[in-house]
Amino acid sequence: MMSSETLDPETVRAARLSGRRRALYDLVRAERRALEDAAAVDVLRTGAGAPVVLVNPLSGQLFAYTHLVSHLTTERPVLALPADVVLGRGEGLTFQQLAARYVDRLRLAGTRPAVLAGWSIGGVLAYEIGYQLSAHGTPCPVLLIDSAVTPPEHLGAVRPAAMLVREFVENFAISAGLAVPAVADWSEPWPVLSGLAEAGGAGLSPDDLLGRYRTHVDAIAALDDYAPSPAVMPVHVVRASRTSAAIAARWAGLVAGELPLRTVDTDHHGLLHAPAVAEVAEDLDRLADSAQEDR
Repeated sequence: MMSSETLDPETVRAARLSGRRRALYDLVRAERRALEDAAAVDVLRTGAGAPVVLVNPLSGQLFAYTHLVSHLTTERPVLALPADVVLGRGEGLTFQQLAARYVDRLRLAGTRPAVLAGWSIGGVLAYEIGYQLSAHGTPCPVLLIDSAVTPPEHLGAVRPAAMLVREFVENFAISAGLAVPAVADWSEPWPVLSGLAEAGGAGLSPDDLLGRYRTHVDAIAALDDYAPSPAVMPVHVVRASRTSAAIAARWAGLVAGELPLRTVDTDHHGLLHAPAVAEVAEDLDRLADSAQEDR
């Protein structure tokens, strides 16, 4: 028999408990492991009051929010949720299950958002997180920054590998301020990502980029099977004029009454860069400063 000296100290401690105390102890340990397993909530800027919480865009690239944060004038803290570590493992979580992990991260970190916001897929995640927070009795407004849900006719479709690689590389390169590489064959990720790393790759190695690519693949798979429920919290949309007007139309169908919408003269990536980002920051500041502390 294995002696207690060879066991993990917490396992030994748990073995000495029984009944409800053991169940409570196991629950606390599970919650702590969940918090350690999920990525931390990052502090982008300190402040006072309930925070503005930004949700990671595709592949977890928080640097995409650099200009937006610098333009915010609210005195509230600005936090960010990096991509959850479960992404990239190929576990096949639904979008709702993924958002539930983000809700748990906020709860375990003691964070109660004044407003949630996200760009691209980050906005869709912010929507589902906001929906689930509202169901738990803690509603907060959500700002969707050029965020598109998958059209009903394409739900459940599987994107070809070449499309996934190209989408990842183009989004990563533009967000990082790099030139999109010329690639003859997009079907195999490793050669493409190795070439991106050699060209600069924002200082990331091919292995780092592969990890982000796998995050991208899992996030897209969850998104492409997600049909959002009608909003039970305030929703606001900022849309780039050069992206499809259908973005706003889809969200309008989920919101009771008129959808607050701002259209900015730029493209999808331009929304997070000057001069357009100032208009996005203006909307986010307004929502943050009008949010109620006690809900």
